[in-house]
Amino acid sequence: MPKKALFLLLALVAFGTSAQTPKPADVWLSAGHIELTATNAGGGLIAEWQFDRADNGDVRLIKNERRGSDKVSGTVLSICADQAILFKDFVPTSRHELRELDEPVLHLQLVLRLLARAMPEGLPRDGSDTAIDIGDEKTTLRLRKGHSARKDIGAPWQARGMARRSGSDVRYDFLVNYAGDDPPHPRVELKLAGLWSAQTRVRALDNSLNLAGWRVHRVDMLTELVGGNTVFDSVARTAPLTFATLGDVRAAIGRWWDPNVKAVQRTECKI
Repeated sequence: MPKKALFLLLALVAFGTSAQTPKPADVWLSAGHIELTATNAGGGLIAEWQFDRADNGDVRLIKNERRGSDKVSGTVLSICADQAILFKDFVPTSRHELRELDEPVLHLQLVLRLLARAMPEGLPRDGSDTAIDIGDEKTTLRLRKGHSARKDIGAPWQARGMARRSGSDVRYDFLVNYAGDDPPHPRVELKLAGLWSAQTRVRALDNSLNLAGWRVHRVDMLTELVGGNTVFDSVARTAPLTFATLGDVRAAIGRWWDPNVKAVQRTECKI
């Protein structure tokens, strides 16, 4: 799988597809590791997220969040192109399991789009500081992960900040001011800061990983007619499943979740 596969997958159509002619700004999609602190004081969100792409495209997310009075800390794994989602050290709210991944990913999309727009020629010179002042008076930034996971950075929006490159890493700091999603669309200030790195901290999520203490949720892709158009959306099963190892999860996905371990393998998760 190409290095940029993870963030192309997570960003979906936000950046187009790999079949298009590569542009210098596409380098921002080649990250293996991204650290992101998101602070929206007015919305009650203070979050620290670390994203890592394994070589096969699996995702590890380490999170430490405060949403109002609620605190959430733990690890989330997305396996086999989002076909299973695993949790450790916290229990997701029932029927909101995918939100634990989707909300951080929407903010990740925003960071990648801002970096690409602010530095369209790709990585700046090593050791340099880049002042960032970008925005749009008319066009909203629409962030999407599937049909139901969405966030709009409403126009007029403005992002100001700095980026500094050191070797293969770029530290960034943005303050984004935009019109909020919900009427009457109040102004929102969102602070985004962290590290973009070409090198992942997790080369592989090994099949021998012991899943004692992990919650494993099956994820299905559903279709729905919306306005005469067929849309696709992911839905996580609310009841967790029990597996001994990560390899057992990959095998179950390959059997299309047939509990019979002797069932025919219909697909394959990359390892």
